[in-house]
Amino acid sequence: MNNLDLGTNDLNAMMADDGASQIAEVPRTAKLDELSKLLQDLDLVNGEVEALQEHLKEAEERQKELSMGKIPDLFDELGLSVIKMKDGKVVEINRSFAATISAENKDDCFNWLRKNGHDGIIKHDLTVKLKKGEEAEVAALISDLNERGLTYSDKEHVHPMTLKAFVREQIEKGSDLPQDKFGVFPIRKTKIK
Repeated sequence: MNNLDLGTNDLNAMMADDGASQIAEVPRTAKLDELSKLLQDLDLVNGEVEALQEHLKEAEERQKELSMGKIPDLFDELGLSVIKMKDGKVVEINRSFAATISAENKDDCFNWLRKNGHDGIIKHDLTVKLKKGEEAEVAALISDLNERGLTYSDKEHVHPMTLKAFVREQIEKGSDLPQDKFGVFPIRKTKIK
């Protein structure tokens, strides 16, 4: 981070170039010295913030590697489900699933949901684009939209948290959920309490 080194003369010249109003030299010099010091302080603080943000990012990466990788792997290798540490804290591995429906697999996933009676988790976001003065059309039924020639879009989706809960439920039931299509992957996270 570069430190600003603006002296009083530099700031006076800058203000004169900008057409700033002239102030008596004695108070102006004191204020410009104060401004120069504040600008230097801001530059230093900006550098500190950047360094702390980078340090936080690195710490979060290490936390993820330990919590979601190395420790759960070792728990699995040792056949552990929970342990108690010397200080009395209890450590366990929370297991869950994440899933995502890609645009490529959307039709297959939605067809599977409908075929297997789970279409209730599919949501529709209906957007109607109206011109100025057509506010009264908002109350019209969806079936009337095409007849009236209004432009609209109908986006089907499954809320991410609903999908996560649904996938967990289906896996726990032993359902034939096509996990590859639903982008299912297990999540293991160390919990210390």
